[in-house]
Amino acid sequence: MDIWQKHFPHRWAEIAKGRSSDSILDSICRDFELLIVNARPLPAEADQEAFQFQANIRDSLKSLSEEICMRLDLQDKDHTQRTD
Repeated sequence: MDIWQKHFPHRWAEIAKGRSSDSILDSICRDFELLIVNARPLPAEADQEAFQFQANIRDSLKSLSEEICMRLDLQDKDHTQRTD
């Protein structure tokens, strides 16, 4: 399963389609892809700095997820206005 199907199970097809026509969405998605490879569980013996680093990654991924959804919603709204 690719990351888009895993993290956006109901919108992954929209993301794939939208990236090809929206350079801003594509850029946000590339940032998400770069961070997701660094988001992983830490061993119990990890130091506080490692835990903070992972917390920062999770916060960034959450923000990027919200941006991706907002961008998709803007595309939907724009498409709806053009077809009305």
